[in-house]
This record gives sequence, structure tokens and C-alpha cells, in this order.
Amino acid sequence: MKCNTSYKIIEWEQLASYILSLRNRISSSIALVTGGFDLLHDAHVRYIEDASGYGDILLVGVSSDERIKKYKGKDRPLLAADKRVRVVAAMEAVDRVFAFDDMDDCIDIIRPDAVVASKTTTFDPKMKRFRKAQELGIPVHPVASRSETHTSDIIRRIRSLG
Repeated sequence: MKCNTSYKIIEWEQLASYILSLRNRISSSIALVTGGFDLLHDAHVRYIEDASGYGDILLVGVSSDERIKKYKGKDRPLLAADKRVRVVAAMEAVDRVFAFDDMDDCIDIIRPDAVVASKTTTFDPKMKRFRKAQELGIPVHPVASRSETHTSDIIRRIRSLG
């Protein structure tokens, strides 16, 4: 049996119309989780699986290349956003995935019923990325990591091998 998960990928320009169509068709709750997902590993998988419990539909926002460079440095990401989006789309827990630049824009367009945030990324409800959700009364749920794996550690390990 052939598997094709590309239908899960939404281009940013189509996100608003997808959300409108979704809201008009069903009354399910939507959870939003975001991240870089550079070199997908077990902590990412567990994070996304945990996030799926906060809504009937899980939307995953993958940080744009520019956004990752801003927060992680000029050598990141290792994989371009379109590649990271494709890998995340292959996960069973993911209903739809898209690349994004600005968290406020995501929340404005999607108006999710819940935002899920990783505690390992210095969860602080006062951070700008969560302010918009709070203004709209959208709960932000911190999810504890169930893994000690971090992308930066993997990169350091690979570089140390020569």
C-alpha cells in the first residue's frame, strides 16, 4: 500500500481559506503547536504526539528558515523549511502542517482552541509569541519534554565526529 501524506501540507497563502472551510464544515477543536523541527528526533515526535491531545485537529506550524536563523544562529536550520514541513507531514498525529514566520499571524488566522508550547523552549506565558493567544482568551498549554534529546546536541555530536 502506497502512503502519500502531502495532502497535509498547507501553503501559508491557503491557510486562512483552509481554516474558514474547516470551521464551516466541522465543530471540532483545533490545537496549534509550533517549532523548528530541524533534524526531527524523538523529543519532537513525543511533543507533537502530546500536543495532539489538546484538540480534535492538530495543526503544526514549522518555523521558517529566517525565523530559525534569528533564534538559533546563522548555521541553522540544517534543513530548509519545505523539507522540514514534508517530514512533519508524515507523522500520524499531524492533521495539517505549514511553514510560518510570525506567531501572532498564526494565531490571528487560525484562532485555535488551544496553543501547545514546549517547556524546554523556555516556556513563559508573557513571551511575545503567547501574548496574542492570551489577548484572545486562547489557553496556552505547556508540555513537559519526555526526552533529553535536543537538536543542538545532535549537531554538536555530529561535528565532533569529524
